[in-house]
Formats: sequence, structure tokens, C-alpha cells
Amino acid sequence: PELRELKLKTLDVYDDAITKYFSRHFKETISACEYILKENPDDIPSQRLLRKAQDHLRDGISDDWIGIEEMLKK
Repeated sequence: PELRELKLKTLDVYDDAITKYFSRHFKETISACEYILKENPDDIPSQRLLRKAQDHLRDGISDDWIGIEEMLKK
């Protein structure tokens, strides 16, 4: 399938993953991203979101976490 088709097929799941991520539901975020990556292993946004959710689940987050990241280098 074309990339566009793959993205459209998993768009609702990705939207849900983003919502779960910002709601601090990292296990559910991971599950959603893993589903997307089964359908489209080259989906870079899902790869990145998966990695962030795994990191937060492993390392924890502060009480005032709101999901915004500071970029220290380009």
C-alpha cells in the first residue's frame, strides 16, 4: 500500500495515542503505537511517540509534566 493509505488507515489510532500520551496513559500509548508500527513500520511519528512513552513509563514524570519538550540542539 502507498504511504498515504497506510497513514489514513492508522490516523484514528494515532490521534488516540496522542490523547493518551498527554493524559499520561503511557501503556495505552505504547499499545497504540505498536499497532500502528505493525501496519506501517516506517511511521516515524509513531516511532518517536513510542520511544517517548516508553521512556516516561520507565523513568517516570514530574507532577507538573505537561508534555512540552525543550529542544536543546537542532
